[in-house]
Formats: sequence, C-alpha cells, structure tokens
Amino acid sequence: MKKRQIIYTTVFLVVFGIWLPKYAHAVLVITEIMYDVPSVDSGREWIEVHNATANTIAITDFKLYENNTNKNITEVEGFSGLLHPGAYAVIADNPEKFLIDNPTYENVLFNSSFSLSNTGETLGLVDASGQIIHEREYAKSLGASGNGNSLQFFEGVFIEGIPTPGKENIKTIENTDSNSKSEASDNQGAYGGKISSHAEQVRLSTAVLERLIYIDIGRERNIGTGRTVDFEASASGIYANRNVTYIWNFGDGITKRGRKVNHEYGHAGTYNVVVNAIAGTSRAVARTKVFVTENNIEVIINKEGVLVVNNNDREVNVGLSYFKNRKDSFVFPKDTIIEKQSQVIFSWDTTGLQYEDFLGNNIKLYSQNKKELQFALE
Repeated sequence: MKKRQIIYTTVFLVVFGIWLPKYAHAVLVITEIMYDVPSVDSGREWIEVHNATANTIAITDFKLYENNTNKNITEVEGFSGLLHPGAYAVIADNPEKFLIDNPTYENVLFNSSFSLSNTGETLGLVDASGQIIHEREYAKSLGASGNGNSLQFFEGVFIEGIPTPGKENIKTIENTDSNSKSEASDNQGAYGGKISSHAEQVRLSTAVLERLIYIDIGRERNIGTGRTVDFEASASGIYANRNVTYIWNFGDGITKRGRKVNHEYGHAGTYNVVVNAIAGTSRAVARTKVFVTENNIEVIINKEGVLVVNNNDREVNVGLSYFKNRKDSFVFPKDTIIEKQSQVIFSWDTTGLQYEDFLGNNIKLYSQNKKELQFALE
C-alpha cells in the first residue's frame, strides 16, 4: 500500500507539476526599463528591480540575463548591497552616468555591464543555481524610444511613462509624443484644437494611461429622419483585447452600451455622438457628428425604371429602403447614396421588376424601418 501511494504521489507531481507557474518562486522582478536614453545612450541605460518578498535579499547573489548572457551584478560604493522587502533598486550600466542623469536618486544602486537593444529583447534574473527565476520582454513598439520616457510594468503590461527609478511606477502619464494618436485625434478647426466640452478630462481618442487604448467611431454621417444609423467602435492599443465597456450618447437624450449599436433619429438636426470607453483603469473618448435631414425624397416610376430624386441639401443614403405594390418589392442595396439635389434611375432590368405590374396598384415607399416616405407615380 505504501509503495502504491508513493507511486501515485510521484505521478501526481510529474503530471500536475507542469501547471505550476514557471517563476512562482521569483524573489526579484523587473519593473522598469530605460533602454533608449535621448541623445547618446551609451552607459546611461538602467533597469529597475523590485523585492517582491517579505525578506531582505542580496541582489549580488543574482545575475542579469541580457543578450543571451548572464551578467554579474555588483555593489556600488556608498550604497547598501541589500534590498529590503517591498523596496526598489536600480541596476545601471554605468552608475556614475546614472547619478549624473538622476542627481536626486537616493535608493539602492547596483552595477552591471550590459547594452540594452533599442529595438527590444528579453531580460531575465538568474539565481545562484543558474536558473532564470524571472524574465520580461520589451519592444520598441511599446514606446519610450528615445523620447525621455521609460517602460514601466503596470497591470500585466509595459506602458510608457515618466521615469521613476527606485520608486513605485506612476499611474498617470504625460503625453510627450507630439505625433501620437492622442494628439492626432484631438478635435481641430471649429473645436479649437485641444479644447473640448466633454465631461471626461481625457483627450479625444486616447486614455489616461497612454498607449493602453485608443477609440475610433468613424467619420461624420448624413441620414434622413426615420432611418437607422449603425455605429461601431474600433479599439486599438494594449488594452484593446480586454473587456472594454462602451457607453454611447447619441446627442438626443438617448444612450446605449455596446461596441456595435444603432440608433434612429426622429427629428432633423445636427447631433454630436460621443462614446466613452472603459478598460480597467484606462479611459478613452471619441466623437463624431450626425446630420439628420427630413426625408425630402421622391421615387418616380416610369417606363424607363425607378427614378430616385433627392431634394435635400445634403447627400442621402437610401440603402435598405424599399418600394412595393401588393405582390412585388425592390430593396435598394445597402449604402445606395444619392447626391444632394440630384437623381438616379434604376432600370427595370436592374430591379428585376416590370413596369406594367405597378400600374393601377397601391404603390408605397418605405424606409428600412417600415416608415412610409414621400412617393410619386408618373
């Protein structure tokens, strides 16, 4: 019985041991990386580590894994060689240059010989037995590429932020990239650049935590009363695949939730459509306009075909509208757009219908929402 029990125990550990976290026993974690210092970055790069345990540890007992090589970590004169529980330390390629760049630094400082890639690589921490106990991978696409910012690990991902060597990472980030999406997405022209009337203080189509999520809801729209307009939020950024909540305000007192929504405007006017997106601690705002006009449209039946006349001062989309008699109907294809003060004829061959079949019948024109529209028979 004991022998069988030992066998079962061994099998349990072998089979189920594969589910154990690879670095469950890590005592040091990398929390910040300064890999591309502005101007000449030789000797000015650094890595921040955090003691995630309840014990004081000696960092010099570990090695830094960089460029597929284990690098020694050594003490710096005048600084303690120990890192207390919950504390942060910096490992610098050149401590003298680091202190010149960071003259007020007062926490623990260590030295190692490395040269971080400006395009990205995998960094690791190795214990005395030669085992990698923790590793992080970074890439230039995450940000902090020569603009004075660093990459900081926050909520499971690296984000770009103002450097905080030896301290807990900040949770709000200034935008230092004038060519970033958040700058490009701010309302321009009539809205006065960065000035906005939104309740949220975040910039349009950006987030409080920069580079986490961006939102786009497309261009301005023209539509007639009684028709449905479809909206879809497009998310990008690190948080785009997370559980994002979208809250829409259609500008007429109606709100909805969801990434894809639709709305029908009952009255003519110009409406500002705003969506607020929430992903964890990140926020984003985007907006567009909808110009709603009365359905001043005529559909004329003659021997040549179906003539659609747009009497409005804006183009209109008659897609999915339809006209019918008692037995036949024709649905205009989606996104059938008629220019303002213009007309388009759809031949009988195109509609697949017959002119004679409409004579003497009760013909009506409907919007996609089955609302009757203006109609004329010639």
